[in-house]
Amino acid sequence: MCCPEMAAGLVLNGDDRKDVPSRAARYRVFALVGCGIAVQYWIRASISVAVTLAPERYDWRGPWAALSLSAFFVGYMPCQVPWSRLASRISPRSALASSVAISSAATLAVGCSLRSGAAVCAFRVATGFAQAATFPCTYALVNQWAEPAEISRAIGVAKSIGENGGALLGLAGSELILRARLPLGPKLRVGGVQLVFFLPALAGLAWSLLFVALVPAAPAAAWDR
Repeated sequence: MCCPEMAAGLVLNGDDRKDVPSRAARYRVFALVGCGIAVQYWIRASISVAVTLAPERYDWRGPWAALSLSAFFVGYMPCQVPWSRLASRISPRSALASSVAISSAATLAVGCSLRSGAAVCAFRVATGFAQAATFPCTYALVNQWAEPAEISRAIGVAKSIGENGGALLGLAGSELILRARLPLGPKLRVGGVQLVFFLPALAGLAWSLLFVALVPAAPAAAWDR
């Protein structure tokens, strides 16, 4: 029969002074973080595909097509330091889950606001604001969970899953989604440009709930640094 520490995904470290996360528990967290980064990249890239059709289909006049591509960075660039400070004050897990949830909610709003280029740009600024937390929170979370010697490897695992998977979903996947139609009722189907935003947003909300459910606010004990 396994001991309670093993059942909780924890093992004793070499000097038996602290319970620290097992390798399986640690890499489960890193993989989940990588999936969260992938969703964030999927959301980020969605506008790049949607903008090929949205201006003509929804009659965006003036510079809205160009502004919709750059609006994300208006929120993203200045907010990384504030998010980093927030992650140091509260649980990085909570900050990262909040970041993905806010980003997803703003992306749902984009999908519902496609008839207004101004509204799309405003919600893309909000998306950038939320996603500014992604890497500050990732680094803080990995620093909490990783063994000191594996921090760089753990960050590499999370970023590799996230950046490669997110780019694949956001660019190649969105091209396929543009052709899809999602039945919501006998006479209601959602598809095309709207679905490019709705699917990653729903994936992000689902990931946020799963992440909070599976990952504790902090490991049971810290590594000796």
